[in-house]
Amino acid sequence: MSRQEFRDWLDFIYKNYKGYPAGSIRGHFISPHVMNLKKQGKSPDDSPYVQEFRKWIIENQGENGFWNRPDDDDWEGWSGAMKMDQAFGEADVKVPHPERMIKTVLKCQDAEKGTYYSGGGCANHNALHTLRQWSKRFDMLMWEEVFCSMERHAGYVQRRYDPQTGFFRPPPGYNNAPDPRTTEITRSEVGNIIGYCNILLKPENSNLIAVANQNPPAGEQPITKERIINLLVKAEGLGKIAVDRFAEHSREQHEKKYGKSAEKK
Repeated sequence: MSRQEFRDWLDFIYKNYKGYPAGSIRGHFISPHVMNLKKQGKSPDDSPYVQEFRKWIIENQGENGFWNRPDDDDWEGWSGAMKMDQAFGEADVKVPHPERMIKTVLKCQDAEKGTYYSGGGCANHNALHTLRQWSKRFDMLMWEEVFCSMERHAGYVQRRYDPQTGFFRPPPGYNNAPDPRTTEITRSEVGNIIGYCNILLKPENSNLIAVANQNPPAGEQPITKERIINLLVKAEGLGKIAVDRFAEHSREQHEKKYGKSAEKK
């Protein structure tokens, strides 16, 4: 495939696929391509595919910060970006305007419920992944807003827990039946929160917290070290519930299919 044919292919994917699958297709092309180049001792910088991918990303970033079509929902954009995340790193793509991505995700969060998207699936995990990655990569960009948003979402996850079954309920409401798949996704959701809190608690970020105590975001209480630790503990607790219950479910399914394993003597 020539350079121009590759460029035409990128345009075709954009026009004919929603943002989520389009991002997945691009990512699954670029990542293996770069890995193969490195195995051969070649520089990705010399690849016409990598060069065109970098140009295409810069030239086609939307006002919402993503690479979805204008008529796609915003969650398609941030989910597609998540699918390209590895490719961005491996191909050393200088992504412009990360603040657009963060602002779009924050704008889509339901201030009362805490969810970013009510349709289920991985969209909430992908939103949290977007906030964590692009804030971290750009010197903790908009970290106060990101932290407060994650704090609200942790409360949403907690309210979705069903103590009778041990599973979590899927979006959009708490009347939906709890299920294993949602519980599995919950592990990833809170994993983003855990990761971000740990980054904030690193010694090199102590000055950020000190300044935030003096100038918290409008309508928010001061973001102290204790507040970050509290969110970390809550997220870790929710994550452990999800991990343990899903592991238990997996064992139950395995035993149902294959029978119980013989006890070791």
